[in-house]
Amino acid sequence: QLGDVPRMHDVIKEAKLQWPKLTLKTIKETMRIHPSYLQVLHQQRERLRSRKYRPIVAQTLGYLHGDIAFFSVNSHYETPITFRSGILVFCDVVSRYVYIEILRKNRKAPEIIHALKRVFAKHKEAHSSYPIRAISFDQERSFMSNEVQTFLKDHNIKFTPFRFSSSKSKLAENTIGRIRAVLAVLEHEFNYQKPWWTLLDKVENVLNSRQIVVQAKRLVNFRQPV
Repeated sequence: QLGDVPRMHDVIKEAKLQWPKLTLKTIKETMRIHPSYLQVLHQQRERLRSRKYRPIVAQTLGYLHGDIAFFSVNSHYETPITFRSGILVFCDVVSRYVYIEILRKNRKAPEIIHALKRVFAKHKEAHSSYPIRAISFDQERSFMSNEVQTFLKDHNIKFTPFRFSSSKSKLAENTIGRIRAVLAVLEHEFNYQKPWWTLLDKVENVLNSRQIVVQAKRLVNFRQPV
């Protein structure tokens, strides 16, 4: 209610004190369906013991997987409230091209739309030969709102909400992991003199300039603008 969602560790600790017989599985299942934890609790189901998983199928460019990433408050520098609402992350299923945009001050529908407009502008500049055809995203309340859904329909973009499954948003979540890895290297390189929100453009460029190697052959400029 106050906009300050407790960490999962704190919730589990308090729940164990109040109800010692509660299992960890029950606590996590209860938290997972709570609206406040849609963006802060891991929503992807574990893979089966058979190691089988559902593949992501896309026949052409322009199909994006999205998610919202959060960064902890850093002890090396102060993080203004403006940069505590997370970043919007998209990754093209086929090309693995990455788009990163900051959500400023909040994650309400108007701010989501502003961030989407900036993503669309980046896409038009880098890949004018094909449109963004579809977006897959968590069932985040702002994304499910009438304003955002109408905005996407006006741009002829199909929207698919992820549901709890073994393949849910795995491409977007993996992209967030890569962003964190590159950002950690850059922060160390600059000796934490530059805050993370000033390095996102560089992170985006690093991820979009990496080469893909298939059967010992490099796919040159696979992610470069066409």
